[in-house]
Amino acid sequence: NVTLKYDPALQKMRDASFDNGIVAHEYGHGISTRLVGQLSSSLNKEQMGEGWSDFFALMLTNRPGDNASVPRGIGTYASSEAIDGGGIRPAPYSPDFGVNNYVYSDTNGMEYANSSGVLVPDVHSIGFVWASMLWDLHWKYVEKYGYSSDVMANTANGSTRVLQLVVDALKLTPINPGFIQGRDAILAAEENTSQGQDKCMIWEVFARRGLGVNASAGSATNINDQVADYATPEADPRCTTLAASDVNADKAISIYPNPAKNEFFLKAVNKTLGKVNVEIFDATGKLVSSQKISATDAVNTQSLVNGVYVVKVSGIGVNYSSK
Repeated sequence: NVTLKYDPALQKMRDASFDNGIVAHEYGHGISTRLVGQLSSSLNKEQMGEGWSDFFALMLTNRPGDNASVPRGIGTYASSEAIDGGGIRPAPYSPDFGVNNYVYSDTNGMEYANSSGVLVPDVHSIGFVWASMLWDLHWKYVEKYGYSSDVMANTANGSTRVLQLVVDALKLTPINPGFIQGRDAILAAEENTSQGQDKCMIWEVFARRGLGVNASAGSATNINDQVADYATPEADPRCTTLAASDVNADKAISIYPNPAKNEFFLKAVNKTLGKVNVEIFDATGKLVSSQKISATDAVNTQSLVNGVYVVKVSGIGVNYSSK
């Protein structure tokens, strides 16, 4: 521990090595680079390494009593600012759009000319948008599971849960990812650990900042063609009707075998089914199969990789869903 006397004449001499947020940020690069790999590559312009590091910095410098209304900045000590100052990013971190209203489409044009006159991605600003989404996610988890400034205190609180989720997702994130792959990795990590109980909440957070189901990254080598989307996967029965699936149609329909391999069938109890539409959604809510069949036909799943899916069956007088 060290106590430094504040001297306005020396404020420009503040060393970043005394800024806990910066130290945590730089250490965070070691985590994300090793778990994902090639984050310094220019193969994908939507580089998120700086965002992951900012998120780690924020999470490891939370204070007792903080809440979502407290704006947070990066590099505030080194910039001679209060902890809730703007810091060295385009805006403070806050789920309040009156403080930070950056969305996915704002990453368009985040580039600058380097010393050689070549346009390169502004990785700190791009990462800032990604970290803004993760910071929003933290406070949503806090709403549901509670807050803790000490993420080592227990594993039940929302702060610890979301930090573990982000680290788990890093292990599922492909090399040279963009925002969409990062979002999908978080959804997949949550499916692995919580079986989708927080999935809809996660979608709402990302969609709020433009990373909804129809968001498009465009070309991986172009930082000027991202398209925002604010839609959540309403077609996914887990965010709409799955909660009532156990009583759906008085359990008049079931699927078998379950688990399935290559195909499954529909079974109706005390009811004759006609043509039905069978939709299958993956862990991220993406529609991966849609088949219109007679109820006696097999539903083909040969093209699907092993995993957990949601099946939605609809038709005249039929509305059923099941894992």
